[in-house]
Amino acid sequence: MKELLKIEFKKSLKNKSFYVSIIIASVFTILSLIFCINNYQNDMRMMRDLSRQSEITHITYAPQMQVDTLFNHWVGGEPVSLGTSVYFFIFPILCAIPYGWSYCVERKSGYTRTMIVHSGKKVYFLAKYIVTFVSGGLAMVIPLVLNIMMAAALFPAIKPDVTYGVHYAVFKNSLMSELFYTRPFLYVFLYLCIDFVFCGLLACCSMAAASFVRQKYIVTLVPFMICLALHFSMKFTYDFNNYYNKEFSPFYYLRPSSVSYPTSFFIIGMTAMVLFVITFTVTNVWEKRHEIY
Repeated sequence: MKELLKIEFKKSLKNKSFYVSIIIASVFTILSLIFCINNYQNDMRMMRDLSRQSEITHITYAPQMQVDTLFNHWVGGEPVSLGTSVYFFIFPILCAIPYGWSYCVERKSGYTRTMIVHSGKKVYFLAKYIVTFVSGGLAMVIPLVLNIMMAAALFPAIKPDVTYGVHYAVFKNSLMSELFYTRPFLYVFLYLCIDFVFCGLLACCSMAAASFVRQKYIVTLVPFMICLALHFSMKFTYDFNNYYNKEFSPFYYLRPSSVSYPTSFFIIGMTAMVLFVITFTVTNVWEKRHEIY
């Protein structure tokens, strides 16, 4: 099992598709960072102007340093730029590009049959599932980590003040809002963990789809189609139940900042559980009972 995992991890983390996914994602996170830098410079310019005015008029202006911090200037903290919007829309494709399609290709090439002969179905499918999960999660999280590291070099990591909550898009009914205003780094870390797990499962959806689809490009689009279906399911859910106002769309609830409806651990957990049960059953139960051609 260990040797097979090493082989699969080497294949997943050293292939060109993994780096292509990271580069594409990083481009959009950098666009978000540029947008935040421009806004920050404008705010600092305005504060300097107010400071000069205060010297003339003898009116003291509050600096409001908590308005512009690291936690609302990284790609997960600001919900309005083009870079952020595109990144959190195409992430299902990006998390499937590194390795989600590999099982499809290996089945067609005959590699799967060779590996099953050497290691057995149980070990091969489990190792394949683990590596696909990890590669999908890394494809989502690495660009976010790189972005927050770059943002940390430019913006002050001042603890957010609930008084300026409107500037953070994290409100009273937002997920882990109390943690955000008390331990913001822990809040960011937990959201990265949520994104890692969810996107790892989305990548495994591509692997599961490869059991029935032979075209790797269609397999790569499966996670995006799943997220799109969940996104449009919101309309029907809210039309039939006007009192339920929790976020259903992965395009929105995987963002650390609120976009529309409040995020719920229950919705995220149930969706992740369903994805895990379906993907694990298909790849590690159904496939083991069928011949690989």
